[in-house]
Amino acid sequence: MPKGLETIDESAFKYCTALQSITLPEGLETIGYAAFENCIALQSISLPDKLEKIRAETFRNCTALQTITFPKGLKIIDISAFRNCTALESITFPKGLEKIDVCAFVGCSALESITFPDGFEEIGVGAFADCSALKKIVVPLSFMGKDA
Repeated sequence: MPKGLETIDESAFKYCTALQSITLPEGLETIGYAAFENCIALQSISLPDKLEKIRAETFRNCTALQTITFPKGLKIIDISAFRNCTALESITFPKGLEKIDVCAFVGCSALESITFPDGFEEIGVGAFADCSALKKIVVPLSFMGKDA
């Protein structure tokens, strides 16, 4: 993708079923709704640090997605952003993440481990529903006692 790219519009690469990898430029600030939905061959993604929000259904049904490198500036993961990413095994969220919205990781059936950062504030309803392989959740002490 070009170096000066700041926005990927909604559904831009939806159903690009042969897409295996993406190199996103550091200046990228916005990825639109469902931009990479159903990219079933996509295996890994490294998101640029300027990205603050992963919009709804951005990577929904990316069933080969195994590795996500979240940006340092990430604050929100929106509704169903990673729904049914069935190859995803482990997630470590970056410091500064505030909210994981409704059903964000629902159906990630291979997901075994989740690590939340200090300062984390909110997990939406059903955010990790149907993550049947989930064995380990690391939650900071700062999150204990909050409504989740």
